[in-house]
Order: sequence, then C-alpha cells, then structure tokens
Amino acid sequence: MRDTLDLKQLSKEARRQKNQARLSRFFIGFALIITALTMWLGGNTPFQMYVNNGDGWHGIKGYDGTAQNISTSPDGVTWLLTSFHVTLNRWTGDKWEQYSTNELDDVTCVCGMATDKENVWVATDKGVYQFNGIKWRLYPEAIKSKPVSIAASELGVYVIDANGNLSHFDGQSWSITNIRELLPALRSNANDDYPLLFAAHDGTILARWNGIWNFDGSTWEETTIDDTHLNGIGLIGTAHNRLWTEWGDGIVVSSLDGSEAKSYDLSQIGLSPKDGVYQVSENLDGYQFATSEGLIRFDGKAWQKISLPDNQTTSINAVASNSKGDTWVLVATDVTSAVILQLLYAICPTILIFALLILFFANARRVQRRLKDVRPLIEQALPDLPAYPKRRNSPLLMVIVGIAFGSVIVLGITGQTDTFVIPILILIFYMVVNAFKTFRPSGRADVKRQLLKLVPTLLAIIWLAGLAEGTILTGRANQTYTGIFFVVWLLIAFLPFLLSSIRTMQKFLRADAYEYFSEEYAKKGGNQVALKYNLAVSAFNGGHLEEAQTLLRECIGQSLNNSFILSNSLS
Repeated sequence: MRDTLDLKQLSKEARRQKNQARLSRFFIGFALIITALTMWLGGNTPFQMYVNNGDGWHGIKGYDGTAQNISTSPDGVTWLLTSFHVTLNRWTGDKWEQYSTNELDDVTCVCGMATDKENVWVATDKGVYQFNGIKWRLYPEAIKSKPVSIAASELGVYVIDANGNLSHFDGQSWSITNIRELLPALRSNANDDYPLLFAAHDGTILARWNGIWNFDGSTWEETTIDDTHLNGIGLIGTAHNRLWTEWGDGIVVSSLDGSEAKSYDLSQIGLSPKDGVYQVSENLDGYQFATSEGLIRFDGKAWQKISLPDNQTTSINAVASNSKGDTWVLVATDVTSAVILQLLYAICPTILIFALLILFFANARRVQRRLKDVRPLIEQALPDLPAYPKRRNSPLLMVIVGIAFGSVIVLGITGQTDTFVIPILILIFYMVVNAFKTFRPSGRADVKRQLLKLVPTLLAIIWLAGLAEGTILTGRANQTYTGIFFVVWLLIAFLPFLLSSIRTMQKFLRADAYEYFSEEYAKKGGNQVALKYNLAVSAFNGGHLEEAQTLLRECIGQSLNNSFILSNSLS
C-alpha cells in the first residue's frame, strides 16, 4: 500500500503490520529454534549398542552411522561396520577407533563384513575390500554380481551372491565357482531365497542354501540331523564348533556334521513359535542369543533372559563375543522414530528457507517502497536531515569470510572433512564479532529489544557448532554425496546469519531506516513534533479530519512509528 495521510487507513495499516510483525517473529523464531535443535535430536535416542566387559552392561556411542555388522577376529579384536554413513571402527578397550573409509565413497551397498587374523573384509556391490589396519585394497574381480554374504577363516575368504556364485580368495588370487557345481545334491526349495555363509571356530565354512553344507578345505558335505535334510531350517549360527538351528517349536544344537544333536523347546527358552532367533555367540558365561524378545543366555543347563539398560529388553539384532570375554549386542531401533527424525531433520530447514523468502523479503520490499515514498516528504520537512548511511563490512573481513565459506564448499564436495573445522571456526568467529557490533542498546529499555535482534545470529552459531561437532568432526561427510548434502545444510545455517549479523534482519523486520530518520527528526525538533502529533490526535478525536491531516502531514517523517502509536490510541 502506498503511503497515505488518511488516518483510518494509517490505523488499519498499522494494526495489520503489527500483527504481521508479531506473526513473522514468532514463525521465524520457531523455525530457527527447531532447526538449531535438529543437530542434537539424533543424540538423544536410546543406545544402539551395549557392551558387557565384565562389570555390567554399558551403552556405547562414539561411532557414526547405524551399526550394521560386528565381528571379532581370532585374536580377539572386535570390528564394527556402520551403514548410512559407512565407517569402520575398531574396539580399543574403552572406545571405538574410526578408520578412514573414503575408499567406499562410491559404494551403494555394503553387503557384509568378515575378519581373519590380519584383515577386515567388506563385501560391496563394487567388489571385495580388504583392510589390513593401514590401507584399503579393492578386488573388483572377486564378484560377478552383488554379493549377499561373506565369511573368512584360515581356509580363505568366501563370498557368495544370490545366484550361487561362490568366490574364494586363497591369499593370492580370487576364483569363482557356482556352488551348484560343488553341491551335486543341492535341492530346490523356495523357502531359502538366497544363500548365507558362516565360519566356524575351527575354520570350517558353512553354507545355508536349500540345506546346510560344511566345507573342511577339501570337500563340501551336507549336514543332516537324524538323517533329516535341513532345507527350510533356520541357521542361527555357529559357536565353538557347534551348529545352532531353529526347528519350528524348538532350537537344536549339533556338531558341524550333525552327528551329535540335542533339542530345546521354545517354551523352556521363554520364546514362542512367532519369535525369531537371529544370532548366537559364546563367551565365558556360556551362549548368548539375539532374539526378537531380547538377549537370552544359556549356560549349558538353564536359559535366562538378560535385561539391558534403558529398558532395551526386546529386538536384539546381533550379538558378538571375543576371546577376552567382552560381549556386544546391537539393539533394534524404532524405524518409525528414525524416519520421523530424518523427515524433521530435512523439513525444518526447508521451512526456515520459505519463511525467510516469503516473510523477510516481502517485508523488505514493503519497507523499501514506503521509505521511497516518505523520504521526499522528510527531505521537504527537514532539508538538512543527514542521508541514511550505507553500512558496509570491512572488505578484508569479507574476503576472509569468502575464502572460508568457499573452502567449506570445496572441502564438502571433495570429502576432505578433516580440515572442515578451520573455515567453520572462521565463520563462527565472524558471526560472533558481528553480533557484538550489532548489540548497541541506546538505554536500559533498549537492551531487551537489542537482545532479541541477536537471537537469530546466536541460533545460527549454535547450528554451525552442532554441524562441526556432530557431523564434520565425526566424519559423517566422508562420502562425496554426503559432503554435498551437508554443504547445503551449511548454506541453510548461514542464511539466517546473513539476514541478522549484517543488520539485514533489523532493516527488514524493525525498519531501522525509519528508526534512524525518527531519531534524527527528534534531534531536529522532537518537542515540536510531539506537540503537533498530539494536536493531530486531538483533532482526529474531535472530528476535525482536515486539521488532523494537516498536522499529521507536518509529522510525516515518523509516519510508520506514529501509525503504531495512533493505532493504540484508536483502539
């Protein structure tokens, strides 16, 4: 709306702008707060992993991504592979030590992990990766198609895909043979849709595919129990050269060839036929089972359900133990909560951007248009009024910030996250400096208003700090696409800062150009202006509209501020 001298229009416009300003501040503040908090939401979820190293169960964090595979090598070293943000971690005794996985940047599927005495082996859609504790090596020739399972022992490394192509690494080279050629008695059974591989403690390799088969290094033999073929039988795993399988209403433990076997009813274990048993491991206390109803221990005589901290008593995905007596469990996460968290994590900054575009810039256009209309009248009323100063930042400081911001983008795209923290700290320092420059209250009553101006800047600083601590320093941006993703997030975090620390937000929401002219106008004739304005209000209240308009015209330099006051008077 163009500037007008009509008091009714001024009052209506003032009320509308007051309500819009309140709504804008609330909406923007809410979006900023939620955006800042999203960096910590993931850290408040229950632990995904627990360890018992002899003094009770403890929740473990200190690793990035979602725990996918955990494996212990024959020498007692425990390795953890995570998905979403692919990382490889080694347990040092009190924390996870993360190793670089930049070599896995282009991998779209991590299908499994296995360990031997010297190496960690990771099966992916690009091939099989070998990590010797120092560097990675890729064997693309190791697979024909996407693998589904991997196992390693002193007999070598074995990888299999859904078509039955079995790859073997003998320490020098890879060979691929379809497992159907090795298992002449292989039968067709729709219950086993893809093969699985396991490594026993003595090095024996076991395969589950339309039955259970064992390989001692020379020949493949079928495992049968009481002359019963085990096709359609669930293979839980192996522990200390014992084979554990799930049969309908019970669990059977046997030797690897099935010659010795003993069964346990699910009722005596504390499970029902609908419950699942996923994995088994052995430690000094006996056997540990990961089940859909929690962690269950068997000491050879009795079955006992183990309680974990944080009420994590159900849905244990995996369990692993090493020769030192440590036991790890992976707890199933709430998929619904994880999805909601990711949606919230992505939607909040989007809301913030739209809020900035719709509310801030629309308000800026309105303020600039009104300033353009009123400024000639102000210059007529006070010809010697100083021009509105153009506020500029130091060119050198802007160059430094430009270099820092550009390096963040480049480093994010290239995945060189170790040096991310330097430009991030420069940006935060620049924001803090501008925050102090912005905080210039004219009096005690102005302190609250000035502090409110700092809120967006402070929230942006918090967001950047969370980005550096929760994302960059833990290596989440180690993949190319992930690095680009978080660069976009950095831009989102930097946007409210640009609209606050350089006084743009003041100029838009507070119309500080009007405040500047009002202060200068008051210096030139504040008492006279106040008198004429009071006379204008009195004239309006008395019904003398023409006289009120004339008096108000003389006070037009403060039209916006006075309209707010007038709206309060009229209300």
